[in-house]
Amino acid sequence: AVSKPGYNATSAVIFDGTMHPDIGGSVELVKDGEFYSSEIKTGNRAVSVSIPSGSIVPAMTADSDRGYVASASSIYSPSYPAYIAFDRNDSSPNNVRDCWASNQRPTDSNPQWLCLKFPSHQFITEYAITNRVYAGLSNPRSWQLQGSNNDNDWITLHAVSNDENNTSGAVRRFTVSTPGRYVSYRLLFTASNGGDNFVCIKELSLFTGSKMLLKDGEQWFTVKNGVLSDVPAPSSASDFIRDGFTASGNIQQYPSGNIYSGEGIHVDVRYTPQSQISIQRARLSAGFWSQINAATLTATQTAKGKVRVAVTRDLVNWHVLRNGAWVDVGALSADTAGAETLIADGMTPAELGGITAAQWMQLFSSNNGVPDSLAFAFALDITDPVTDVATIDRLVLNVNDASSWKVQSPAEVEIRWR
Repeated sequence: AVSKPGYNATSAVIFDGTMHPDIGGSVELVKDGEFYSSEIKTGNRAVSVSIPSGSIVPAMTADSDRGYVASASSIYSPSYPAYIAFDRNDSSPNNVRDCWASNQRPTDSNPQWLCLKFPSHQFITEYAITNRVYAGLSNPRSWQLQGSNNDNDWITLHAVSNDENNTSGAVRRFTVSTPGRYVSYRLLFTASNGGDNFVCIKELSLFTGSKMLLKDGEQWFTVKNGVLSDVPAPSSASDFIRDGFTASGNIQQYPSGNIYSGEGIHVDVRYTPQSQISIQRARLSAGFWSQINAATLTATQTAKGKVRVAVTRDLVNWHVLRNGAWVDVGALSADTAGAETLIADGMTPAELGGITAAQWMQLFSSNNGVPDSLAFAFALDITDPVTDVATIDRLVLNVNDASSWKVQSPAEVEIRWR
């Protein structure tokens, strides 16, 4: 963001159009030798790691999207492409682009199929079919779930015969009989419900049975309720299923290390950061202002989230307004200690906004009440990354510009108002 170079900030402050603490998010595990991994950021109060319970296919916007490839034996028309079955859109305004649909009715001799190819091997243990909502309810009746690692040789993992559920919007969820690790998965349809000459699927969701381990140096750990336990080093992907975990709970003061899995899955990493601080590197030149009328800090504080602020004229001594008088809270450093000091002693956004023009003049009393220079420091604090929010959107100063004049020549005077 534009503001970032102008601040000395602790490591977990994010500038992305707003200023807020880094609480993590979805992380993709990438190839690391035989397995897949991602680093865990250090210096946080706590970290939690979990595998999302929903479909592991991200919402797709094209047949080829971020390494995921959707394909089909046929499509009814360009309005019903394969990726629509993976767009994660549960509501469509009409019956156009609301599902994937083939252009032929499936039979034993002429099956139709819908396929999803992953960027890496995946271990799928469950899947769900969401029936189409609108007219033309030719939802699947008989099919096989198959897996392949070369898109040529297909292994049947689960089969359904004569499922007559053609109810609009119904979700049918199944457990894979013989799961394995495959790059491509497809549904091979041999019969459909209804009387139309096609088969359709609104959404196909794929769920992983993958698990994770943590590694710090040469030590491997599984986690339960935030407590780490030693496990043997994995020698194959199946060892993660045996020893791994799907949700860690809050791990307090996790020192360092990486998340590992046997598959290239997306995991949810949530950080509870230490208190964060962001200090302006340079003072704002206020020489062209005759006075400051007000300062408005637009911020969001939800649950136990906190935003605090202090001001300075010299980047050395920081001040807050308390009971109508400016109080020196001392020096502030761009580290956890400085952040904790500002959280404890700083002003809330409402308190900053309540400072009157006369009180701003008091801050500049040594300069006859006229602004000369000004800088701000901001602190952010959360205790729960799920419920707490501490975000700064913008700071706006309402000022009066000072007028100035100069003699151009004995006969000319220029007057300017800034």
